[in-house]
Amino acid sequence: MFALQRKKFDLPLSPYGTEFQKSVWEELCEIPYGEVQTYGAIAQKSTLLELDGTTLSQQHND
Repeated sequence: MFALQRKKFDLPLSPYGTEFQKSVWEELCEIPYGEVQTYGAIAQKSTLLELDGTTLSQQHND
């Protein structure tokens, strides 16, 4: 069970995707522990103007 004690994760991930998708995922990693943001709030970042739900839904590492 997750004890809610760890607030920062350092996992060796190597996601694959377009440069745009990678920039979105990097931005998602900047959301502080315990906070949430809407698609709209994330998309308002100047570098993420093309953001859509598809990119966010593909944040897995097969």
